Amino acid sequence: MNGEEYSSALERFRAFLRTEPVIPILSRNLSFLLDGGRLVETIELNDGLRCYTEGKKVVIGGAEALLRDAFEPGHWLAAMRAMLAHEVQHANSSDRQVLDALRTWYGGALGDGGVPFRVGSVLGQKVLNILEDGRINNLVCQRFPGYVPLMRFTAYANCAWLAERGRDSDGAKNELTDFLTGMERYALTGEDTGFGPQTEARETIRRCIDRAVLAQTAEACADECRTLLTACAPYLAEICGRIVDLDTFVEQLSLTLQDYPYSALERAEQTGDGTDSGARKKSDRPGDDGRDTADDDVEEPELEKGDSDSPGSSDNSERLFAENGSLTSQEAKPKNSAGGTGREDRGESDSDGSSENHGQTGSGRHMQNARQSASQTAREQGPKRIAEVLGAGYGKTESPPLTREEIDAMLERARADLDRERAHQKASRVEPARKTTFSFKDAGVLKSNYADVTFSERCVSPEGRQLPPSYLEKARRMNRRLDRILREQRARTAGQRTGTLSMKSLWKVAVNDPDVFQRKTPPRQVETVFYLLLDRSGSMGMGFGNGNSKLFTALVTAAVLEEALKNIAYTKIVAFDGDYDFVEHTVIKDFNQKEIGNRCYDAMDQISAGNGNKDGYSIRVAAMELEKRTEKRKILVVLSDGLPSAYRKEAEAISDVRTAVHDARQRGVIVIPMLFGATDSEEILAGYKQMYEHGILTASTESILDEFEKLLYTMIR
Repeated sequence: MNGEEYSSALERFRAFLRTEPVIPILSRNLSFLLDGGRLVETIELNDGLRCYTEGKKVVIGGAEALLRDAFEPGHWLAAMRAMLAHEVQHANSSDRQVLDALRTWYGGALGDGGVPFRVGSVLGQKVLNILEDGRINNLVCQRFPGYVPLMRFTAYANCAWLAERGRDSDGAKNELTDFLTGMERYALTGEDTGFGPQTEARETIRRCIDRAVLAQTAEACADECRTLLTACAPYLAEICGRIVDLDTFVEQLSLTLQDYPYSALERAEQTGDGTDSGARKKSDRPGDDGRDTADDDVEEPELEKGDSDSPGSSDNSERLFAENGSLTSQEAKPKNSAGGTGREDRGESDSDGSSENHGQTGSGRHMQNARQSASQTAREQGPKRIAEVLGAGYGKTESPPLTREEIDAMLERARADLDRERAHQKASRVEPARKTTFSFKDAGVLKSNYADVTFSERCVSPEGRQLPPSYLEKARRMNRRLDRILREQRARTAGQRTGTLSMKSLWKVAVNDPDVFQRKTPPRQVETVFYLLLDRSGSMGMGFGNGNSKLFTALVTAAVLEEALKNIAYTKIVAFDGDYDFVEHTVIKDFNQKEIGNRCYDAMDQISAGNGNKDGYSIRVAAMELEKRTEKRKILVVLSDGLPSAYRKEAEAISDVRTAVHDARQRGVIVIPMLFGATDSEEILAGYKQMYEHGILTASTESILDEFEKLLYTMIR
């Protein structure tokens, strides 16, 4: 591909990332790709043409192999789903400590042959990366058979790109590049194009790669890598000695290396075990080849089940895979089943090249995931198994990476996914919150108390962002408990000795049970309304040494609260800021906004710490709104880190807040002040007691969520 074609394809790819709803589709995939532990929480897109994991974030940037004129959004979405699954499985399975140990070992091993330590270290990591990539793809296909076409398409696209790269004038560099590329093609596709002129260790290389990609653990994969590297050490030392500018070559090669985000120990601490997901060991059975295989009863998640397709146009499919031949496999060696891990032994195939499957998935022409494990599918269907379609083909017949039928199905499904997501986003678009409207009476009250104060209000723009899984799980636990409390309350209203006659309890009359009444007005599902005022004065921008500001911690807490109260209580969340002569409210969430996404999480990058806080004014505004609500319980929570600062004198501030709180309570509003992050200040606490008199909660950054949870349970009961 020339520079102009590359630039054109890159611009189309960037437009695809900007305009299409890729993140929601990938996010749904993420929910079932993860293990029990939350090793990955968020997904980020960029056009950096590489994929990697950074902390608990997976960055999907595409790949140069995707920048072809023939590729459309469907191909890109398919590849990005495969890339996401690949990165998540690295987090689930690969081991950083194993990689570090092998890198150090081979740096020294090649050093005995006169090769610099860094050269050996980089070569060792590159080879282990190749073997781990094959193993990871294999595990994904074992867990989710529907990913087989996506993995196969992506692997062949990558290998085709490797084969098309420009050649260097240094023959030794090309020879080493061919050696590594040959291993990569064999590990990812099963296609044996040779490993450079290296022939003495050829069978050892093949055998080690076959075993490595079937390995159940990163340690077992690394053991095979050591065997391979030991066999190739003389050859690699000799060829490195012939490369003219070895340092430059190694520097360029190091840019392609992949580090792994977790060790087995770190993973065990978070997930409880540290074993590879979907690769649980089985006891030996007659006929087994001795390799560990997946349990028969592994079922795939209900949600999306790794279904294999993505949207786009199918009119270029035949040209892509048939006419230009860029992704078509060459002569391929036969392969055997590996006991259902989704990979072949590459010995003689049972099908003798006559399988009717011919590159289709083992779960049917429409590529829906089977409810049983891949290993069970392989045993039941014989040659129609996942292992065959992940490889290049069978016998000595050529097999394209995907059949035309699979391509069309992949692109058709992808198109449907994008269409459905666009329609969903349009239907679920959340409008910004409405600004507060004051009655003539309320406006007069504010004017009489704050004659020189100007009030302004703005609203957070809804972005539909979801809470990260770690916070979301806590919020959902709270939601389930609160909902149970409400259901128990409704149940307790029946079976009473006084009240309104309950038609459902009349049967008790026959058994002389007098409890046949219920409360006259049974509790409604939503009987409580919350109004949360968040102080965003300048002091909230300060942190506590944990890297996060108090405002950030308050927003996270509010976000969990918002999520926990969905379908349980109407909630409004407002951040307040001000000075002597003005008050500004930022409405984060309104009472009646759609509960799609999380408005507090949307607000993370839309609000910041400001000036001061005129708490009395904001409390009056909140109480006026709550008074208009019809719910039984009206709760106002004021979260601040200190005394009001937008007043001339402290005494004026305390008096104004005390009066505002008294008026709110007269209106039937329960006012709960939460002193956040200043619990060690006796002076501030004394001021709070003067302003609020009772019901004061204190919390640190570590305890604020727990305190809010206790408050919720108390208020709902």
